[in-house]
Order: sequence, then C-alpha cells, then structure tokens
Amino acid sequence: GNGSAQLYRLVFNESASFTNNYVYSENGIGDGGALYYDSSAASISLTSGTVFRNNSAQNLGGAIYLKAGTITLNAVDSDITFQDNRQGVSFDASFTPIAGTGVPNAIYLGTGGSLILNAEAGRKIHMHDPIASATNTNVVITKTGEGEVILYGDPSGLSTLYDSNIRATTVVEGGYFTLSSGVGYGDT
Repeated sequence: GNGSAQLYRLVFNESASFTNNYVYSENGIGDGGALYYDSSAASISLTSGTVFRNNSAQNLGGAIYLKAGTITLNAVDSDITFQDNRQGVSFDASFTPIAGTGVPNAIYLGTGGSLILNAEAGRKIHMHDPIASATNTNVVITKTGEGEVILYGDPSGLSTLYDSNIRATTVVEGGYFTLSSGVGYGDT
C-alpha cells in the first residue's frame, strides 16, 4: 500500500508458507521477495509454523521488505523459520531468478520499521538469513516471550554474508536472543 490515511494490516491467524516467491521490476526496484509494505501504518503479524524459504528480491528484502511500520512474529505453538531467502538477486531473460546470485536476507527494515520477535517457552524463531536496515536510521527490535530467537552465521564459518548489518535498538524482555556460529549483529 502507499496511502497516508489508511491502516494497512496483514494478520495471519494460522501458519503460512512463503516458498519460491520472487519479485522483479524493470526499473530495478523489486523489493520484498514474499511480502512488501511501504506505509508507516503497516502492521504485519505472522504466527506459529510460518516458513519463509527460497524467496528472492531483485533489490531489498529477500523475504520481507517493510519501509515503515511493525512486523510481529509469534512462535507460540511451533517454530517460525527463515531460510535461503536472498536480496540483490539477478534475473535471466525470462525473469527467473539466477541461482546463487544476491546475498542472504530475511527481513529488510526501512526508515521507520520495528520488529517484534515473540517466542514462547520451548519455541524458536530460526533466522538462517540476516536482518538488515536502511543506513542512517535506527529501527527497534524487541524480543519477548521465554523462548529463543536464533540468528545463524555462515554454516562454513568462512563468510560474513549472514551477519545482520542493522542499526537497531534491541531490547530482550524475556527468553534468549542467540547469535550462533560466529554471526555478527549490529551496524558495521
């Protein structure tokens, strides 16, 4: 959406699977491989069992692009997973993503985005892809619930591509916010 007086709210009350989606634009601004929101009033809420896998964006936001507004991930009954999503992907002449191009990315937060990560006891939010934000901005990431959010590094340990290069105020209100496999987190 792109309105000023509208409330853009997307709520998933059941698990959702976003797999093999991609976005391409002739002007090169293909943002949000699976979901794209650009309103400051945007609100996206996703629940247990949701999976974002193998989504591709020509520009920013391998799985999700949120220019402003709030994304809430609620892992209450089962886990939530982001894996193999990429931004900056190249496309062939038939507008199909070229495998191996781009860089890993789960969520891109624009100039005013916030991310609420709620994992209840015994539940996890698996971030096999990094989170990124616009430069010269400060977004807010809040971890709630007694469960765990895990940001995974490069499985080979050789690359920083899985580092979350994000300028954020990060608040952990409960549970664990785990950086695994030497992954970096923060503005570099």
